[in-house]
Amino acid sequence: MEDLDIENNFAPEEFDDDDQGDSGVQPRRKRKYFTLWQKKDIVQEAHAAPQRVKLTAWKYGVQPKQIHRWRNDAKALTVLPHYPNPCTVDE
Repeated sequence: MEDLDIENNFAPEEFDDDDQGDSGVQPRRKRKYFTLWQKKDIVQEAHAAPQRVKLTAWKYGVQPKQIHRWRNDAKALTVLPHYPNPCTVDE
C-alpha cells in the first residue's frame, strides 16, 4: 500500500495576536479558568458596591452574566433543603 499524505482541513488554524490572516478573521480568545477561590473573590468584588459587576467583569475578562451565574451557583450550594417536621420512632 502507498502511504497517503492526507491533510487535515478541519483542524483549527493557529493565530498570532498580530496576524489576522488574509480573510480578516479575528484570532480566537483563550479560555480562562478560575479556581473556586478566585471565583468567590471576583463575585465578592463585583457585588461589594452597586453597579460594580460590569466593571469587575471587564477587569477579569469575563461576561457580567458569568459573574451572576457564579453567585447563583454559590447560593444554591449553601442553601440547605427544607425538611418537614422530623419523624419520631413512635409515629
